[in-house]
Amino acid sequence: MIKIHNNNEYHGGPQVKNYTFKNGVVSAIDFEDSFDKNFKLEDIQFRDFVLFLFSLTELKKDIDYKEIIDIYMKETKKEGIDKELKSIALKLKFLTKIIENKLFYNLFFDDVINTYKLVKTLQKL
Repeated sequence: MIKIHNNNEYHGGPQVKNYTFKNGVVSAIDFEDSFDKNFKLEDIQFRDFVLFLFSLTELKKDIDYKEIIDIYMKETKKEGIDKELKSIALKLKFLTKIIENKLFYNLFFDDVINTYKLVKTLQKL
């Protein structure tokens, strides 16, 4: 995705499932190009990155989201992405409080818990 964004392009559907790894090479598949021309490229690229981060929660593994964000910012020279992500995550604080409630925590499936972990990481950026 970094190479795509550095070439002033976007993926459109950058979920992990839309990348392949073969012979040491990562390739992107299933591009989408249906965005209205009124959308700014930087907004579509930000959307790409957010969708990518949230798709990582499906892997059900411990992921260092901060490291991924730091690498993305460094390699794309898109400073401030972390602040934007934090701002969005802080707006979800009421949901994280519900999940943290001991009465409800055990009711949630892994996908909710993994998304919660991502949001908590973003809130701490």
